Parts: sequence; C-alpha cells; structure tokens
Amino acid sequence: MKKTERMYVELDLASIVGAKENLRDTVPWLSQLGYGMFHNTKDKPMSLVSMALSDDAQEQAGFVALIDEKEPGIKELADNMTTTGQLEPIRVRPTDQKGEYDLVFGARRMLARMYIYAKSAGKVPARLTAEIAEHDGRDALYASISENIRAEPSPIDDARSYDRLKKSFNMTAGEIADATGKGVKAVRTRLKLLRLPKELQEKVHLGKIGVERAIKHFDGKDQDDQTDKDRRKAPSLAEIRRYYSAPQDDLPDEIRPLITEEVRQLFAYWLGLQYEPCHEEQVV
Repeated sequence: MKKTERMYVELDLASIVGAKENLRDTVPWLSQLGYGMFHNTKDKPMSLVSMALSDDAQEQAGFVALIDEKEPGIKELADNMTTTGQLEPIRVRPTDQKGEYDLVFGARRMLARMYIYAKSAGKVPARLTAEIAEHDGRDALYASISENIRAEPSPIDDARSYDRLKKSFNMTAGEIADATGKGVKAVRTRLKLLRLPKELQEKVHLGKIGVERAIKHFDGKDQDDQTDKDRRKAPSLAEIRRYYSAPQDDLPDEIRPLITEEVRQLFAYWLGLQYEPCHEEQVV
C-alpha cells in the first residue's frame, strides 16, 4: 500500500472485503441474477470480486462477459478511466482485521477497475486511489446515493436511485428533482420506467430501446399524479428527530419497517447529528 499526496493511499482492491453502500443499486441486473459483490451466494459460487481478481483466465473472462452483457454502464466507465484515469478517489473504512477495509462509496469505480484488470489478464494493477475514513461519516449514505444518481449509467439506474429516495424518505418527484438537480418531468419519466415489464426494463438498461419508445408501453398512472389523500404525509422535522432517537419498539407500527439504519443515517445528516448506529450492517 503506497502512500501518495493529500493523505490518500493507493489501495489494492483485494484488501476491500465488504461494503456499506447498497450494491444492489450499483449492479441491479447482476444482483437480480444472484451475484454478490464480495461474497458468494446460494445461487452463485463465486462473488464478482473473486471472479475479477482470480488467477484463472476463464473466470476473469466470465466477469468481463457479465459486465459487457448486463452492466454496460460499468464498461463505459472503465473505458473512460482507461482514457482519463481515476478522477475521484473511492472511500474506505478499516475493519477490525488489520489491512482489510469496507467500501464506503465508490463501488462503480471499483467494478470498472476490476473490469480493466480482468480484461488485461492482470497486466493493469488492480489498485485505486482511496481516502481512508477512520470513523463513521454522517454523510456516507447520502454520498453513495448521490454517486449513483450523478453517474447516470442508464435511465433504469437513474430510476432505481430516484425510487430509493422516494420509498426510503417519502420524497415527491419535485423534492427528488430539487435534491438531484434534475427536472421534475425527467424524474417522473424515470420512475415510470420501473413500472414496465422486467424484460422491457432490461432493454432500456442495455440501450436496446429508448426511453420515449419504452414509455409508450407504459399503461398506468404516475403515482405522483395521485391525490394527496393517497400519499403518505411527509414527516416533520420534529417527527424525524423522534424517529431517529426512538427505540424500534417505540415506533408506530406503520413507521417501524421504514426506519432502517440507512434511513437513520440520512436523518442524522439532516439533523446535523453524529450518526450512532443501533447495529452494524453489511451489504453483499
């Protein structure tokens, strides 16, 4: 691990063993197929990291083929990184095991670098510039969401990020547009895509069909066009503070399932508090 300027390090990707950000949003189609980023699953005997960093050329080729076929946005980012280099560092946090780290955010860049490494058959080093975060940052969750939205690999990836904000934080299309700098119409159009059949969503994701053509297949009403009576009322600042501080058992029954640790992290960010988790969460 070679130190560079500005307190960053050149980190071997093999030393990153887990993640705090939601990787299902990063590689939605591979996640649907049952692949885990760092760990194998009951459906897949090898994780994406194991495939990409393997010494077996066939396994590396399998990883490259998966990205080419299912996650073209990662391939596009890899092509850009090959041309321009890494423009922003990833962020990691040390685990209890010496020399091992959890990824806080930067999964897309990590996957792109692994793609470059695997496609070069190991000739290009599997390393990235990383910022070491010693303590929990109250903005870690929001940063990971913002990264997925900012990267814009495909309209479906945009839609998944918007839907996550909508469901987790009860944000309307207008609020999502304000938070992300997008137009309200664009947000509503993206959200409509998630109500399309899965096979049509995949065609949009892979660029085989345009958004406008796909929307012609949309047969339903945008949820944001429903009356206020049909929409859950957004919580006040006082309620957010109470939801953040209250034990799970003290939360209202209809609210309890919504107050996950990720939601509590964002609440802490909004309230200007140092986030204190109820328990540690690891996402595959």
